[in-house]
Amino acid sequence: MDLDMNNKNLKDEFENLNKDDPDFSKKCSKLIKDINEGLCTILQLTEQLKGLLVDPVPVNREIGVHVLTMVLEEISHERISVAQINVMCDFYADKLKDHHQIIPATLRGILALLSFNNVPDGQLRKLLDSLFKNVPCQQQQQHDRLNIYKILKKSLENSAAELLEMDMDFVYGVMSAVDGERDPRNLLFLFHWLPIFLRQCNLGHLREEMFEVLACYFPIDFRTPPQDSNSISRSTLASSLSDCLCATPDFAEYCLPLALEKLSSSLHIAKFDSLDILAKGCDIFAVSFYIQHSTDIWSQIQREVLNNNDEELEKMALQTLVTVMRKLSDNPDSIYKPILSDIVDTLKGNLLPNMKLFVPSCKMLHHLCKSSKTAASFVIGEIVPIMINTFHITSTATHQVLLLKKLICFVWIYTEVYQKFEVTENQHLSAVLYLCLKACLHNDDELRVAGFYCISTIIKSLPDDIRKCFYENIRPLLIQEQPNHLRFALWESFKGLAEMHPSEIQNCVLDQIQIKNNDELYWYLQSLSTIIPIETFTQDTLGTYFKYCQSDFETSLVAIHCLRQTLEQYSDVARIQYYVEELQIVCILVDLILRHVDIIDICNIIHKRLLCDISTISKLIVRHQSCKAQILYITKCEEVISVYRNCQSVGLVIIIDGLISCLHKDIKLPSNIVPDLLSVALGSDHDFIVTIANQLLANLLNKNLDDEKLENDLQFIENYLCKNWNANRLDRSVTVLSWTTKALLMRNHSKGAKWTEKLIELLDTHKEAAKGFEIIMKDKCPSLSEESSCNVKLLYRQKFFMEMTTLFLQKKPTKNNLLAVGYLLKEAPRQVFIMQFKKIIKIVLLCLEECEDEEIMFIILDRLCDLIQNDKSLAEEYLQELLSRFIALSTFKSSMNVRIKALEGIQHFTVDYPIYKLLPMKEDVVQRLALCLGDKKRLVRKAAVDARLGWIMLDALT
Repeated sequence: MDLDMNNKNLKDEFENLNKDDPDFSKKCSKLIKDINEGLCTILQLTEQLKGLLVDPVPVNREIGVHVLTMVLEEISHERISVAQINVMCDFYADKLKDHHQIIPATLRGILALLSFNNVPDGQLRKLLDSLFKNVPCQQQQQHDRLNIYKILKKSLENSAAELLEMDMDFVYGVMSAVDGERDPRNLLFLFHWLPIFLRQCNLGHLREEMFEVLACYFPIDFRTPPQDSNSISRSTLASSLSDCLCATPDFAEYCLPLALEKLSSSLHIAKFDSLDILAKGCDIFAVSFYIQHSTDIWSQIQREVLNNNDEELEKMALQTLVTVMRKLSDNPDSIYKPILSDIVDTLKGNLLPNMKLFVPSCKMLHHLCKSSKTAASFVIGEIVPIMINTFHITSTATHQVLLLKKLICFVWIYTEVYQKFEVTENQHLSAVLYLCLKACLHNDDELRVAGFYCISTIIKSLPDDIRKCFYENIRPLLIQEQPNHLRFALWESFKGLAEMHPSEIQNCVLDQIQIKNNDELYWYLQSLSTIIPIETFTQDTLGTYFKYCQSDFETSLVAIHCLRQTLEQYSDVARIQYYVEELQIVCILVDLILRHVDIIDICNIIHKRLLCDISTISKLIVRHQSCKAQILYITKCEEVISVYRNCQSVGLVIIIDGLISCLHKDIKLPSNIVPDLLSVALGSDHDFIVTIANQLLANLLNKNLDDEKLENDLQFIENYLCKNWNANRLDRSVTVLSWTTKALLMRNHSKGAKWTEKLIELLDTHKEAAKGFEIIMKDKCPSLSEESSCNVKLLYRQKFFMEMTTLFLQKKPTKNNLLAVGYLLKEAPRQVFIMQFKKIIKIVLLCLEECEDEEIMFIILDRLCDLIQNDKSLAEEYLQELLSRFIALSTFKSSMNVRIKALEGIQHFTVDYPIYKLLPMKEDVVQRLALCLGDKKRLVRKAAVDARLGWIMLDALT
């Protein structure tokens, strides 16, 4: 379709094509290509389209303009000259007078023309004059109206000087186009552009009319469609509208009265939007308007804060107060201070702590202080003396606390406004500091707590004499037992002072404390734990712990326990870890135990705690160390093992666990302690030690990288179990077998299958073996975690669950097998339970029918209740089967908890499940619930009542 000079008419090419036809776009693309390649010009194209452009049928004229517009939108800017643009502008200006059907394409064409940089002078005005005279904006479709607004915006961006020459014609044209717009998309566009228009154009006598055009939208009452997450929000529209209303100083005389009027309404959104306007106007409007309306503004804000229960609205009102008062502070004191005085005088009468308006009045006074230095100085001078006097004459500690907290806020605000922490030059605030100190020394704990917390927040403002007095009074408190709330408040102030004045804390507090007994030592070390993260104190504080850990046995018990608590609290602080390693405290603590091994009794709760403390400290230190550093503990471990073999003090197993359970995988122990651990696991009378021995044995097997040694250890364990089989202590053997199997499965070792088979074989004859499946499935076990350098393969529990449930589905459903399945379900991850549910539903239902273990039945019912509530589509497939089991177990005699859980399940089924599926079971449910309602146990009756409510509603529906 080459355009040549043969005057070929394009009418035949386009008149039978629809604009949405792919061929239409292809032909337009060919025309664009021809012009870009210089084969023709835009004017030649216009001539070729003449048959369409002057056709008496509007549809054909629309097609012609549409083709021309599409070409203008896409052709290269270099292919159109000023003269050609001039002609095209005349053409499109004329087309605005044409039939309404042609207007959309014409508007798009004008937008395309405005994208060129060389629009001749005068043409823009001609286009806009034609637009304003011939196109009533609000009678157009939404998208066409948007294009008109884009034309106005583009015109002002390109030729502001030319438009300003139009004077009121342009302003009136814009105002007429905008007036009555209702589409939120168009409004958002306008609200973003109109502030620019309003700031650039002189509104003259039309300013009130222009304001009214915008004010009719205020406040924006618009709800976003719930299904449309991409739609425009009310808050976005409201904020943009307020920008328009506050765009020009010309609007001040109309805007502030409007905001005050809407602020007094009961409409929630009107209050928010009005406060937004009052605040934004401070950047644009003259201060004289705010002076004129200051009384009304204060009255409205006061009303909102004093009478409102909406925290967000209160926050906005207070921030608006700050903004407006900051604006007013630009006035001379003769104007500003009377306004301040009126506000303060209004609030003075509300400053008794037992009054309902005390707290909101204090909030307004605090925010008033934030507005300017003048306001801060004036309000503090007027209010703080009154509140201090009230504090002194008030006998109620709760009221004094409230006063103190509000007074301390004035100190914070003063330091923010004046950008300095020194406040003693202000006599009123200086008195507040002494009031805080007085509160710390009071005999009422509530007041003391408030005093300590207040001190902790104004540490940078405390003068030397207050700090000195404070130090003298907290020294005895740091070494005495205090109520928790008081102790934490004390520590907060102690820590804050240590950070700000470390040398003073060291010289005036720590160096002056004398410890007289172990009770004082305990609280002293607890207090030190609060400042140990502070770099200045870390090394010396750990040195203090270290010193007392090496003291006499009774003292070391206290110090070691405190050290454990501190290291647990700051386990991730590298600096503390570094100094602890430097002190080699692990070896020192182990030596302490070895020196006193003869007197340590595992039955003594204090001695047991000591062993556990040292073990935990060792783990906390060892787990973070490199292989090279860990090797140093091997010798110490050998020494402990040797002592244990000589004296058989089982408490040393705890120490051994602490030394080696966190070692890296590639560190080998010279001694084979597997026999020792097996002996303890099978023969000790202390269940606590047995658990540690089993878990440590599993830890060593899991981390053993020597295949030959691992094979020997496993063979030894197998032989040892066979040799020491004891029917009376079968649970011990099962436990060893289970932990060994877990250690292998966790690392996906090939021997794991063999040891699993041993557990399954044992299950055929011994009920105790079922417990082993719970041990294997348990998720949290510190001794077999990645923190302990163990091999933990991803999803090993899920894999084991799937394999075992598949196996038990194939086996005869004996009571032992069902018990094992119950323990598998107990620890199974929720997701794998859901994934496998259809496969295991048969055996799950068998467990509910045949299993007699109350714990397992409760666990399965709990799992099913979760399924019924959260996976309704899956549970609905088995509704009849599940509900019948719940009905049966609602009268289970052996366990009240099982009955209650079953009743919960019955209740859950009445929520969102199909009535027609529930109806066949209704009679059985009603009969069982009647029995439960007569039960003697109150909790069963309550559960039955809850379940019955749902079924009563079901009955009403049917």
